[in-house]
Amino acid sequence: MDFTVCRAPQGGDVATLTTRKLAVLAGSPRAAREPRTRPSRASGAGGSCAALAPCRVMVVSEHRPTRAILANALAAQADFITVSPAESCVAALTQAVLSRPDIVLIEIEDALAIIDDVVAILDRLPACRVVLWTSDATDDGLVTAIRAGVHGYLLRDMPIPEMLDSLRSVRDKGNSLSSTLIGRLFEAVRASAAPRSTAPGLDELSEREKEIMRWVAAGLTNREIGQRLFITEGTVKNHGHSTLRKLGVSDRSTAALIVAGGLAGQR
Repeated sequence: MDFTVCRAPQGGDVATLTTRKLAVLAGSPRAAREPRTRPSRASGAGGSCAALAPCRVMVVSEHRPTRAILANALAAQADFITVSPAESCVAALTQAVLSRPDIVLIEIEDALAIIDDVVAILDRLPACRVVLWTSDATDDGLVTAIRAGVHGYLLRDMPIPEMLDSLRSVRDKGNSLSSTLIGRLFEAVRASAAPRSTAPGLDELSEREKEIMRWVAAGLTNREIGQRLFITEGTVKNHGHSTLRKLGVSDRSTAALIVAGGLAGQR
């Protein structure tokens, strides 16, 4: 998996419009009106954006004004359309099976409370990608959500344009994490990391495989890693597959967490 780091805003007019301000904007009658969504249509394989086709996003929030404002922000973009907004994860699962969104954007208060719902959505729609959107993130919730398979974890103080860019990264098979959560993620992994001797397969990794996993954790794509190390993108992928096999895990984000924790324990 590739990670995109969402950096803090640098100022400016549009950039200072943050998703946290939705709570203020939601007070207006106009904001409470949900936009018209495109008709639901099954996409065959389900959950993947076809070339040149707008990415289908389902917004999940118990607050109708929030759903409306997020949906309007997405609808203003040529490369996104909104489908079947839902007020809960339970409703989202039922509607997602019919509307086949590419991304499900879920507003949450506590990640741990909806992990089972996230797993259910990913089980029913393996090609769908899940992004969590919250005002805060506990260390346990962050790590557990990533292990459960979420593809993005965004904070509400993120500027709207950066949120949209984060969704584009997720759409393109990457992963996105608010920059302020990067340090907390590493600290959480280090705090819970098992000693090196109890991490099966860690001793078997080559220095190159460890190096690639460090770059994965830093947010680089396969192509960017290849450019830094002067190797092909295919070689990066081969090292990634080898790392997964040695560690006995199924995804690179988990592998990167294991390697980061193991290397920290060696210091």
